Amino acid sequence: MSVNDLLSPNGKFWNSMLIRELFDYVVAEDILQVPLVEEVQEDKWNWKEEQNGCYSVCSAYRLWRKEQVRSGSSGVDGDWCSLWNIKAPPRSKHLLWRICRDCLPTRLRLRHYHVSCPSSCSFREDTIEDSWHVFFGCNATNRCWKITGLSHIIYPRLQIFHDVKSLILDICSKEDSMIAGRVAVMLDILWRNRNNMVWNNEKEEYSKLGLNAFCSWQEWFQAQRHGTIVGNSSSNLRWVPPVEGSIKCNVDAGYNNSRGTTNRGWCMRDHMGILVIIRFLKRKLWLSKKPFKVLSIWRYKMLSLNATPLERYKLFMANPKVSQNLVALFLLFIDCYLTFLTSR
Repeated sequence: MSVNDLLSPNGKFWNSMLIRELFDYVVAEDILQVPLVEEVQEDKWNWKEEQNGCYSVCSAYRLWRKEQVRSGSSGVDGDWCSLWNIKAPPRSKHLLWRICRDCLPTRLRLRHYHVSCPSSCSFREDTIEDSWHVFFGCNATNRCWKITGLSHIIYPRLQIFHDVKSLILDICSKEDSMIAGRVAVMLDILWRNRNNMVWNNEKEEYSKLGLNAFCSWQEWFQAQRHGTIVGNSSSNLRWVPPVEGSIKCNVDAGYNNSRGTTNRGWCMRDHMGILVIIRFLKRKLWLSKKPFKVLSIWRYKMLSLNATPLERYKLFMANPKVSQNLVALFLLFIDCYLTFLTSR
């Protein structure tokens, strides 16, 4: 007997008299309550998480997250709120999160995912490059923490913790948010220096890295306090042409302490903005290697404001502090050169 035998021969409805004769009362009533539809379709899979019944990865992920929350295992161990609440740029916070989740592409991790690359450190070939070595295991890296004034935060924890995640989360949860922010910026600069070495074969001195980390965090913090956005202030500057019949000279100079080189350049334009001459020089430092002193530059400018070029030269040579300043020497050269042009 099949289900079709229980249907009435006159239409698509149950033969109630036959069903009650064949089955007991309870079973017969259950059969009679089953609805019969006019059109019959083939059975198919239906995904209840989507309105259209079709499966999608997004809805599967939402279902997985619901199950994680229901089972009480929705997150990763660690005080993550303290990490996101430190006073540091978003880029540095995101780097800390990547370090703690062990998704930073160090060479050891890349080799784990069968990426063809050396496993040794890009700075020292005799050590394996993992997250611990990049940020805390290298001797040169440890000097950076001392220069930034964070050695008392890092060094004691190196004896207690042996993984990067525990060390970073301990700093974020127990130290001041500003101190933790400075640590985050230092880690960011160390990682960028490592990438610069891997891709460009260039690196900065670790003493300079520590100083850059301290200055970068200070600039960001001051900008947050005053409600401003850190950016390139030179983009708001506009060139103002000189009066008609005169020439304006714009000068810039720089100094690379690690390479011992100086960069300087200048350009001259008339009142129409037309370039008269442009020069750029890059040379090895031949004067004092001491950092430039802005005070000396301004002192030279103020003392020689109303002097002739010859008097300015004598003033320059008579002042040893100014004479050691390469920028002041460069400004003197430009001054004499302009005097020569205007006298022709």
